Amino acid sequence: MYRYLRQVLQSLLAIPDRSSRHDGRPFDPRTPFTPPSGRYRNWAHYGVMVPGLPEPYRAFGLMSIVGTPGVEVFANDWAIRTTPRDTAYVVSGTNAMPGDTFASYSVQSECELAPDGSVVRFGTVAWDWTVLTRSHPRYSLKRSVGHVTVELEISATPTVTWFIDIPRFYQHWSLMCDYTGTITDGTRTTQISGLANVEYASGSGPNALPEAVAKHLTVPAEFFTYQVINLDGDSQLLLTQILVAGGGTLRTAYLRDRRGSRRITTGIGYAMGEPTTRTTPDGREMSLPGVWGWHVDGHASIRATGAADWRYGLGAGFVGSFDYTGEVAGRAVQGVGYVEHIDLR
Repeated sequence: MYRYLRQVLQSLLAIPDRSSRHDGRPFDPRTPFTPPSGRYRNWAHYGVMVPGLPEPYRAFGLMSIVGTPGVEVFANDWAIRTTPRDTAYVVSGTNAMPGDTFASYSVQSECELAPDGSVVRFGTVAWDWTVLTRSHPRYSLKRSVGHVTVELEISATPTVTWFIDIPRFYQHWSLMCDYTGTITDGTRTTQISGLANVEYASGSGPNALPEAVAKHLTVPAEFFTYQVINLDGDSQLLLTQILVAGGGTLRTAYLRDRRGSRRITTGIGYAMGEPTTRTTPDGREMSLPGVWGWHVDGHASIRATGAADWRYGLGAGFVGSFDYTGEVAGRAVQGVGYVEHIDLR
């Protein structure tokens, strides 16, 4: 029975992806930003990524998953609070935030999720909370951990990148945004501004099925990385690689500016070196790269050095920052990027 259900699940992954239809088109403000609801949307992701912050902060991220997708690389089963559907997983912080920036919450008792997506709040204690509000194209984010508080006022541009669009199964998109804000660190306040991402995903995973069946099903995936680079005040480079169990490798680059987003799926190379090992809270030994590089034929060449600020909580893996140099569209670039990395091989 379970083998048959796995085969059905794998066949669902072959449903045509319509994300390329959005390429070059401005964002539709009617696009949903709503929390999980019903069988076909039993999990959602809210994200904000801000690379290129001044030292010692480097990069900031909010990476949250409401509900449990049932994908191997995003599995945090040890952190389930009550049930998979009633658990929200959040990692959010900068290099300078104290202690652990990962937490899981009961959706019912420790979160506020407005049905229209206008308010998304995680946490109820005074020293550790996150709230994201939305009235598109305006977004506001406040994050506090210990003595550090990040406050962002975000204005979305029309530029959107659709990573995937499989109707009634999985949709995932990212907006290029302008932001201004502050980081208050004890008695010091730092003004910040630049480009950021606001991201949203929702879908239906195995937990849409009865719990007795769902616990035996996990969508196979062994490796995931997602990286965000602000090239200047008007353009970004997004890079991603996914390894599906069985050998399938998907690499994609997205070059985007205020005119739109361009998808590149061929001629992409990714190599990693100088690995270090970190232990996850559930005892898994995970390899993290010390250096890595991307080559996108005719478009970009990036050389990266990871920082020592890896923080657990992106599914089964880590988030962090990196220093990079390289060339994009024939011009030299350098700065600090944002990285997500999960390696279960």
